[in-house]
Amino acid sequence: MESITIQPVAPYWIIAVILAVILAAMWMGPRFEQLSRRQRRTLFGLRAALVLLVVAALLRPALLSSVKQKQTGVVAVAMDFSRSMVLPHLATGPTRWESLRQMINDCAPAVERLREQNIDVRFYQFGTSLKRIEFDGTVPEFPEFPPDSETDLGSAIYSLIEEVRDQRLLAMILPSDGVHNASDPLVELEQAGRLLEDSQIPLLTIPFGQSLETREFADVAVENMADQFSMWVKNDLIVTASVRARGFANQEVPVQLIVTDRAGNSIVADTVRPRFTQQSESVNVELKYTADLPGQYRLTVRAEPQPGEVSPRNNELPGFLTVNEGGLRVLYVYGSLNWEQAFLRRSLGGYQDIQLDELYIDSRNRERRPPDLAAAFGDPRYDVFILHDVDSRLLFTRDRDETSLNVLTDAVLGGKGLMMIGGYHSFGPGLYAQTPLANILPVEMTITEKQDFDAPIRADVHIDRELRPVVSQRHFVTQLGDPDENASIWASLPPLAGANRFSGIKSSASVLLETSGGDPLLVSARVGGRVLAFAGDSTYKWWGHGQRELHRKFWRQVVLWLAFKDNMSGDNVRIDLPQRRFQPNATIRFTTEASSSTNEQINDATFTGNLVDPQGESSPINILGGGQSRIDRELVEKPGVYTIEVAATRHGESIGEAAAEFVIFDNDKETANPAADIDQLNRLSQRTAEWGGRMIAPDDLPATLNELAELAPTLEIDVPLQWQLGDTWYDALLYVLAFTGLLATEWWLRKKWNLV
Repeated sequence: MESITIQPVAPYWIIAVILAVILAAMWMGPRFEQLSRRQRRTLFGLRAALVLLVVAALLRPALLSSVKQKQTGVVAVAMDFSRSMVLPHLATGPTRWESLRQMINDCAPAVERLREQNIDVRFYQFGTSLKRIEFDGTVPEFPEFPPDSETDLGSAIYSLIEEVRDQRLLAMILPSDGVHNASDPLVELEQAGRLLEDSQIPLLTIPFGQSLETREFADVAVENMADQFSMWVKNDLIVTASVRARGFANQEVPVQLIVTDRAGNSIVADTVRPRFTQQSESVNVELKYTADLPGQYRLTVRAEPQPGEVSPRNNELPGFLTVNEGGLRVLYVYGSLNWEQAFLRRSLGGYQDIQLDELYIDSRNRERRPPDLAAAFGDPRYDVFILHDVDSRLLFTRDRDETSLNVLTDAVLGGKGLMMIGGYHSFGPGLYAQTPLANILPVEMTITEKQDFDAPIRADVHIDRELRPVVSQRHFVTQLGDPDENASIWASLPPLAGANRFSGIKSSASVLLETSGGDPLLVSARVGGRVLAFAGDSTYKWWGHGQRELHRKFWRQVVLWLAFKDNMSGDNVRIDLPQRRFQPNATIRFTTEASSSTNEQINDATFTGNLVDPQGESSPINILGGGQSRIDRELVEKPGVYTIEVAATRHGESIGEAAAEFVIFDNDKETANPAADIDQLNRLSQRTAEWGGRMIAPDDLPATLNELAELAPTLEIDVPLQWQLGDTWYDALLYVLAFTGLLATEWWLRKKWNLV
């Protein structure tokens, strides 16, 4: 059907005025009596044609028509090209990637039929981003392995809708395992889902893989094991880990403790066989190892891969063990018979490798001087000294009785460990600001903090309220469990009853524990030996609330760290590596120390170091003696076990060598989780159920494409056609040529007839 319309360039009354002027000019123009009737008619006809062209230009006529035409449509197939597709599709059989490739190849006839029906079938790949696949043929070729390291479902859906916004998208087809694990997605999945609903586009999801709820899904994983351990020769080490199993109800799964020495020799130290009674269950296992020789070892808790497991890569977890030669000896000097000293002695005294010697100094009987402690503080058999609520005036008198604390200070500067525990007469309140210990303790003290005997307790130097310790930095002393659970373990402990208030922290010190309000509780420093200042003295509450093992572990780790027994990696050279398991490109920090055969700190040692990667390639690293060193992130990109090798010299002579291992996890989150998120795919498709969205099986895709092809002939629309004067360059050119031609002809005739 055709129709004519006009779109005037100005209001009708203006056009009427213009035409009236033109007609008046023609009517009132000169009379051409000398011309014949034929000549006058010719001139009038030319001028009338010019007027009609002017009228056409003013009214801009248009011719409208329409034709029936099949509407073109688009079917978009967005395929998951992330590495999780290399996991098994079913319990047995091909991988998700192989199944996807087979499904697309089986759809080739249906795709060809759609294109015959004037429906454009486009293929896209997505993972970290959406990309259209350009190819020759009916369906695209697949690479050998999917390339993307993460899956961003939300951005893929959003980008695809934006790309075909101006076209008729008949259906969006999404074959995937449904796992959305992008660390920083450009578009959140919920936002993409809302856009799907608003666009009214049917989403057909095709699941690959098995969900956790599937009875055929099988997986065993080792979790929650500490990353490093320390023990003594001929002692027993108990390694605790969690083993999670799905799909092995009423079955036993062998779990081994594998010990590997520096030479690469491995033994199976222990094997347990936990029995799982439920479809999905996590159990704790304990594995035992007795060390015969000192040194550095790598521990691996490994659950034996079971038939039908989807992904065995999470069946083992590494840790590191330092076996020290001989035990250690601690001198505990305390001045209060409170609960803290009782439970501290009970915890430390329960370890066979720790010999705890104790001395009580009764502050109530100040007339009786304590025994001379100079001999004890100077005894080389002691590795650690602990002072607890002992006023310095019972140990030290300036210019008269300075020997004992001078000897203690020299011992700590020479490499011994020292800890001062809080109390009414510890730190500043105990006048330690005027003793040699002021130079080695990590906290600031002043003589104005003095607490007089038998006087009321000063509120300005003590915090008299419940305090909950918070770990301020990761450290061997404060690591009470698996790194991922350590903060929650500390939060579960009963709060301290109070603490000393430190007036300041030295710049060379590190705060390991603090209150929720930021007050320091546990402070460490290196002054030759290692020093700890603990503001609290009520950890006994942990024991009373059922946390006896955590109480014992905390105080044991305190003593081990003070005695350099936390990570001894050589006779005279040590590497202090607080953490042993890292993600790729992490910053690795460690410290190196050198000492003499008598355990005296060597401060002028020169260190050289190398980092050996999992392939055995060595790279030099910069070592800062006595300070914190760092390994560049680009050196720890690959997963596997790395070794820090350190050698120390002094004046050109060798002091010794040491090595410490750490592991970089395989941070491939695509294959770390073997389960498919089929529920998520179903939720996405159901958001478009009103317009035909649904989840289908891979085998149903060819039939679904054929259904779309059968609907294609009914998709016809009236396509409007419009012509309007001046819309195209060629009709505008014809108009100009006609107008100028008529003017030129009229002028030429008038000149020929002697009218101009």
